[in-house]
Amino acid sequence: MKRFIIGYLCWAVLAQPHKEDEDTVIRTPPFGVQTMWPFYQPTKYLKIEPFNIHILGTPSVSDWMMRESCLLIRNMVAALKRPEDREKFSGHQAFLITDDDPALPGTRGHRNTGGHGFSLFNEDLVCAEAVDTLYPDAKPAFRAWDTPVHEFGHAIEHTLKLESKSDAVFSRHARNYNPKVAREYIAWAVQAWFASTRDGRGRDAMPDWQFEYLSTIFSAENKWTPVCNGVRPSRTAARNTGTITSNSSTVEENAKRESTLSLVRHVDLEALAGNYQRIPVQNKWHAGSISIEKRDDKGQPTVLRWTNQAGKSWRLFPDLEAGGLQTDKENPYYSSNLKSGRIFQLAFDRTKATAFPTHASGFWFQDQLYVKTSEIK
Repeated sequence: MKRFIIGYLCWAVLAQPHKEDEDTVIRTPPFGVQTMWPFYQPTKYLKIEPFNIHILGTPSVSDWMMRESCLLIRNMVAALKRPEDREKFSGHQAFLITDDDPALPGTRGHRNTGGHGFSLFNEDLVCAEAVDTLYPDAKPAFRAWDTPVHEFGHAIEHTLKLESKSDAVFSRHARNYNPKVAREYIAWAVQAWFASTRDGRGRDAMPDWQFEYLSTIFSAENKWTPVCNGVRPSRTAARNTGTITSNSSTVEENAKRESTLSLVRHVDLEALAGNYQRIPVQNKWHAGSISIEKRDDKGQPTVLRWTNQAGKSWRLFPDLEAGGLQTDKENPYYSSNLKSGRIFQLAFDRTKATAFPTHASGFWFQDQLYVKTSEIK
């Protein structure tokens, strides 16, 4: 499958620490890169080119956090022992947010996580005296890179499918092993490997069994560990200057939402007909076409139809004030996913929005982006 042409780089040197003077030019995210979590509206983008990893930041995230997180992820992936394991991170999306952004839906305030294909870091817990919003009554403590390293440790375990192996190792050796938090053990161990524990202890303090297990994942010759480079911008100062507003929204975010709604209101329904595919396509449900099924007396489309390559099909009803195409009970996800499984939310390539203001480039469905095949280069 052809890929979108992207040229914003965070260069990686395998198994070596980063250099301070690397060129990391932050740009607007190219259309089609963000394929999950549409409730975050990133306006900043970097790419780790050798690993095809995407770094996406919301407006409240500092450029410092963008560059330092890019280098953190780059070096953690570069530290993996096997080239085939590094290749498994192709397409990974790392989202950077702050306390001013919403927590993950369906969680109790989580703004940090990691899994197969994704990671989420909260800048307010990085290189600062901070209190995690999950534990508001805790005393403030200095946090370096312990939380991002921990969360990317989760991403490593799930991406490399190490769950069973980790369970076998930690259940056998870890003192007072608790199966209810089984997924945390390797993330804690990854923190120690990269000297990112709260007490500062590193791999030299690891028990032999733990070091032996981690050295099957990472190269023991790679000595890189993260540090708090430079001066992290003050989030308090940013609030005082009005860059970040108290209602967790910025002028830029509001303008972006209104701009999208304006485009949807004027969309050419005729131009929605065509072939679409999710990125990446993993089964026949991820590719299909929109056709026009019914028109009014003036010839305007009133009912469209989605048909995927698996042979499943359901009707689409234009509801431009809601931002897209509504479905009905023909849609097999209509009752099971009330939040994002009932509407095709139209998406636009903002680099083309001025030139083609009435043409949608794709749609979001079930928090996944489907792109019109004519838009893929």
